[in-house]
Amino acid sequence: DVYKRQTTTSTTVAPTTAPSDLRTVTITGRVEACRFGPDCLIADFTLAGFAREGEYVCEFGDGSRFTFRYVGDGADDACTSSGSAPSITIEVDGVRSATITRASLN
Repeated sequence: DVYKRQTTTSTTVAPTTAPSDLRTVTITGRVEACRFGPDCLIADFTLAGFAREGEYVCEFGDGSRFTFRYVGDGADDACTSSGSAPSITIEVDGVRSATITRASLN
């Protein structure tokens, strides 16, 4: 089955601990064909506690980082990576998601 999905959450709390200060970036991933080849790692993400539009960063296993804009509560097909051992982490306003890999989706 080439379509696999996993959900992980990374949480940070602002200096005050009021419940409204809780912000999360939740990354989900799957492996499927993309424009880079037949076996790509693709990440979506959802947000809680952030502005309804802003920027997010895709960070890849080789250390490269690319910035994109989002509108709403996240993005589908937010980051795509291929290669022998891809990994993706998403960062929004200093809050990082968990890192996904092909192995972590099993």
